[in-house]
Amino acid sequence: MAFTERELKRIQGAIGREDYADYVYAQCALGIRPGVLVALKKTDVRMEGGQMVLDIGDGRGLPVSPQVREIIELRLEQPGTELLFPRADIRRRVWLGWKPLTVYYYNRYIFRPLMEKLGIAGG
Repeated sequence: MAFTERELKRIQGAIGREDYADYVYAQCALGIRPGVLVALKKTDVRMEGGQMVLDIGDGRGLPVSPQVREIIELRLEQPGTELLFPRADIRRRVWLGWKPLTVYYYNRYIFRPLMEKLGIAGG
């Protein structure tokens, strides 16, 4: 699904206010599928002549915009996980660390609820 600039701005505006809004913004701004997003590892990030690039498989490199670069730089600093976009594992209000996100969990509990909350159709 392609998003309008206005919709991307609404998603970007939710960063810091809504859990995982930075993940959704990164996915939408990069134009990648959820499965690609949740599979990205920190080792998939490289620099080419000052440009951040993501290795998204099959030898393809995806250039990263300055807005998404900020998100990725913060994610690279997150200790305790090799994943770029992991899920927080919290049970009974106790932090247990990071675990992989599944596409099902991402779509059902992160992406769709945020799209509904922001009033963006097709989410």
